[in-house]
Amino acid sequence: MSVSKPVGSAVNIGTWVILAVLLIFLIRGGYPVLLTIEAAQIIQMHIFLLLDPMPYLEFTFLNSMKYFHFTFFPSLFDKVLGDYSSPATPNQYLPFLNDTTFMRNCSAYVLLFAIMLFLLALFKFLSSRVTNRSKTFRKLCEVVYKDRVRFSFLNDTFWITFLYTVFFAMFQFKYTTTSNVWQIINLVFCSLTLALFASYMIFMLYLGFKYRKDVTEVPKKYSFLVNEPSSNTLEVPLRYLRKFLLCCALLIPSLQGQVICMMALNFCFFIYILFFKPSNSKLTNALTFLLELFYIGIEILFLVYFNVISKTNDIQYGFGLAFCIAQALESHPRRAVDLDRLSWLDEL
Repeated sequence: MSVSKPVGSAVNIGTWVILAVLLIFLIRGGYPVLLTIEAAQIIQMHIFLLLDPMPYLEFTFLNSMKYFHFTFFPSLFDKVLGDYSSPATPNQYLPFLNDTTFMRNCSAYVLLFAIMLFLLALFKFLSSRVTNRSKTFRKLCEVVYKDRVRFSFLNDTFWITFLYTVFFAMFQFKYTTTSNVWQIINLVFCSLTLALFASYMIFMLYLGFKYRKDVTEVPKKYSFLVNEPSSNTLEVPLRYLRKFLLCCALLIPSLQGQVICMMALNFCFFIYILFFKPSNSKLTNALTFLLELFYIGIEILFLVYFNVISKTNDIQYGFGLAFCIAQALESHPRRAVDLDRLSWLDEL
């Protein structure tokens, strides 16, 4: 316990610092930043495994990474819901989540879409000669608007909110009843949200298959499909599909089922990276390949811990330390991906 508190504080501070840096780089350097955020989010989603007790050090580590899902945004529906909370919240979630009601946990995606629209209008406004007389600053705003904001910010918003939003939307159908008005409203809202995110995923898969034969035919408005740059238009759509199936896996009522399905998903993506090598960069392909191996290794570690009969404090501490070290290494490779892609900083 005494070690877990400083670890949690350090991870909390590190999360804020990394998020701030990533969001700055996201203005121009989309692909490395989005994959770094995705890796951190996938790691954090392990907190929803039905493991009781979870090693305290590991629990503290994962709980401190929740801000990668932008959960620091204020809840938009707290005052509306009042004292209502879902009676279906599993006991394993109570140490880190008091209420699984979708309306309490969906504020991030609503606010991020609002921020995206605001940034779209702002950069469009600053790109005008009428409103911005500074030639240098106006040129920078024009480049950011054309290369990132105009066509990519919508995809970026779906990308960074997909896991958390889809998981809680799916969760409502498994555990929530329709015994009162708020539960019905909650189900309607989450149904519309799930339909929106699932439709976007299907649209991305459609685009990926449509342009898979010739990358040069990808229109500029869909340039995020090959933002790596990449020779394959299926990587981004398949990552959306993997996230969707990961949410399904986390709803399985047993830890063994959850972990085995997650391992199967990671193994399939591992095979895809191995044989198709979607990136034009050998370094990126190698790091992505290693990242999938790390995911599988983490999940094997969860299975081993689950099957330990006597989970004493010493055993929990040992496994917790192993989890933290492995996950720190797991998220590190994405931050090292081709820093030369961020050479746009020299232009500023």
